[in-house]
Amino acid sequence: MAYSLTNLGAFAVLIALEQRGEAAWSMDDFAGLWYRRPFLAVAMALCMFSLAGVPPTAGFWGKFYVFAAAWEAGLQWLAIVGVITSAIAAFFYLRIIVQMFMRDPVREVTPALERTVAIGVGLAALGVIVFGIIPTPVIDLVQSSVLALGR
Repeated sequence: MAYSLTNLGAFAVLIALEQRGEAAWSMDDFAGLWYRRPFLAVAMALCMFSLAGVPPTAGFWGKFYVFAAAWEAGLQWLAIVGVITSAIAAFFYLRIIVQMFMRDPVREVTPALERTVAIGVGLAALGVIVFGIIPTPVIDLVQSSVLALGR
């Protein structure tokens, strides 16, 4: 659920940018997004933090439970490789955040944000934060689903 919400939110931001003529194919395309569309920049930042596994996002708990399960299953090497690759990936996610908030815009395009896309982006970003702060309902749901499958 964490990765679904995170990826849904990130791709919804890309869709919102592309719908109104802004390219989102290179890192430079994100430069200054904070100045052009603060809502989209914050939503994308939340999604990037979640993909990087930064608390208090849902992605943190997703990574934590996957690595903990690998460790408990005796696959310590796999958990260590997962942590190392996550650290490497975090560098790339954080580069997008730097582009959005710390670089000047390379163009003056201000895309209009459709209401339905804005609602989707907002709900995904809200879910990333809510499930990061209060992960228990999702964890309980997953545990009861696994128990139901085992019957």
